[in-house]
Amino acid sequence: MLDITALPLTEELDTGLSPVALFELFNNEQFCFFLDSSMDKQKLGRYSFMGSRPFLVFCSRGDDIRLTRDEQTTMVKGNPFDVLGKYLEIYKLGSKDKPVPFSGGAVGYFSYDLCHFIECLPKT
Repeated sequence: MLDITALPLTEELDTGLSPVALFELFNNEQFCFFLDSSMDKQKLGRYSFMGSRPFLVFCSRGDDIRLTRDEQTTMVKGNPFDVLGKYLEIYKLGSKDKPVPFSGGAVGYFSYDLCHFIECLPKT
């Protein structure tokens, strides 16, 4: 396991901009994301998270998986959930108390077709 617990993973910024206005400054960056918390700040809506240019990109189609890191691409075969789980173990964050509820990990989406790795369904 890679120990990255000593690295600064978050930084609070006081820019005077709304989260949406701030995100617009870099929303053209590669693989950018914005996890917007537009809820009541006194309850669950205290944090919004933004990022771009990940160190690793994981993309799958069926059991063909493409991993891209530093412009080098590696192809592997397997269940995307299993392979992703192995990578999450490699880059696992320490269990120390976190100042915010999300301090790193995988950000992205799962498509509907991944259901075939969970259930035995007809491919129509």
